[in-house]
Amino acid sequence: MRRIFLLFLILMGLLYTHEISAKVITVKRGNTTQNLFFKGIILPIKVTNITSPTEGVVIDLQFNYGDFVKRGQPLIKLNSSKLETAYHSALTAFLKAKDDLSISKTKLQETQLLWDNGLITRDEFTSGKSAYASSRIGYQEALYNLDEAVKTGQKLQDDITQLDISDFAKVDKAFKVSYNYLSVPAPKSGIALLPYNDNESTKKAITVGSQLKMGGLIAVIADLSGLSLKISINELDINKIKLKQPVSVTVNA
Repeated sequence: MRRIFLLFLILMGLLYTHEISAKVITVKRGNTTQNLFFKGIILPIKVTNITSPTEGVVIDLQFNYGDFVKRGQPLIKLNSSKLETAYHSALTAFLKAKDDLSISKTKLQETQLLWDNGLITRDEFTSGKSAYASSRIGYQEALYNLDEAVKTGQKLQDDITQLDISDFAKVDKAFKVSYNYLSVPAPKSGIALLPYNDNESTKKAITVGSQLKMGGLIAVIADLSGLSLKISINELDINKIKLKQPVSVTVNA
């Protein structure tokens, strides 16, 4: 018991013989900074997508990615059976609509003659005019569809809108035209780059033999007069982003 008491006295003495040191910290007003790190991709300031107007197979590539291309310059040539099918369908519908319009016009002239001589009722006369009006609408629709089909493919030498269904030789020639080839031109001048999205690994160059779907990306025309940066920011950090904040950008060489 005496030993324990002596040990206690010794410890107390040690505590009082050593001064307890303290560090004083003065709080000052100032700005705090926090660095945020994000990953993204650097893009041209403006891009124009070049897409395929129809599905088909690339049979000729007339540019290289990275080349400067001029507006209207042919970029690829497609072989598309769907294009030829659409052309034949539109031509068939047009010839039928044109023939129907011709027949309706003749019938209307006959109906007009009968009406003028008081040989038919007003209802019969009105019905004849209505049938002719419907034929005209059908013809205009068929003409528009044919024009769209021809506009998509290569330019034809003959004006097929002048064809008549009774001229079998010319109609046969029009149907035998090989209309499965299509040239896709550049919509504007600029640098032709690979199509891209947020996932860099999905970049895929178009080559001879590539199968394209309607609306499929062929390339992008880039305006390199400036650059933009596209990054993804999570919801926890988005409120920390303010207008005119200084930004430092590093790229992989």
